[in-house]
Amino acid sequence: MAEKRDAAWYAKTFGVSDDLWVIEARATGMPGLLLLHQFGQVVYDAFRVYPWLVGTALTERDPHDIDVRLVLSGLEFKRYCGDRYGESRPSTPWASFSMAFALTARHMTGLPVDFQIQTTAMAARFSDRPRLVLGGWFVAGKRLATNVEELA
Repeated sequence: MAEKRDAAWYAKTFGVSDDLWVIEARATGMPGLLLLHQFGQVVYDAFRVYPWLVGTALTERDPHDIDVRLVLSGLEFKRYCGDRYGESRPSTPWASFSMAFALTARHMTGLPVDFQIQTTAMAARFSDRPRLVLGGWFVAGKRLATNVEELA
């Protein structure tokens, strides 16, 4: 009989807090989830921060899109994106990064990825919702952040 892999199992196995949301990616299937992890490594290589799979891809079988968020500290966000943030402003560094990485993810995975960069303050509004770090589980021996506050 297979061992139940719930939050307590992940906490014991990986040494992370047992309040970590551990949810299978219901909508991506295989190899979609593996490809998303590879995309997560690409994002890490660019920003030195792992992105998160969030939203309905973790809770629904047929979501509209696959939400991936890169959460940066306020200073890092300003370094990469400047002071201008907003989906209605297409000529900003934030929009350029979002578009470039969304298209890269779509090309790599074949999934309708919505990629955005957020500050820790922006992401904290959603800290009670499911999320899964992408790419980070492949780093042996490194404890990963288990909540938004640890990302700052």
